[in-house]
Amino acid sequence: MQRLVWLKLFPFFLFLFFSLSLSADSNRHHVVGVFADIEREISVENGKLVGRFAPYYHCVFSRVDGDFRFVNMPLAQILRQLEKAVFQLGCR
Repeated sequence: MQRLVWLKLFPFFLFLFFSLSLSADSNRHHVVGVFADIEREISVENGKLVGRFAPYYHCVFSRVDGDFRFVNMPLAQILRQLEKAVFQLGCR
């Protein structure tokens, strides 16, 4: 069960990594997608992260300059956003 949770969180970690990379020299608004099917582990309520792993994300985002907005998204949409971020970084 624990492994399944980490597998579901992996795309979020990837998107988080690329979002943070893009924000290094930017003051623009960044949308961070949270996989919608793991509410107990991490979710968004009123624009704030909640759930069992929320404190870890708060720790990371509190150390990074940027305007981040968290939204629940289906996995397919998160992966599309990740693909766009990879393209913008020139990692393709």
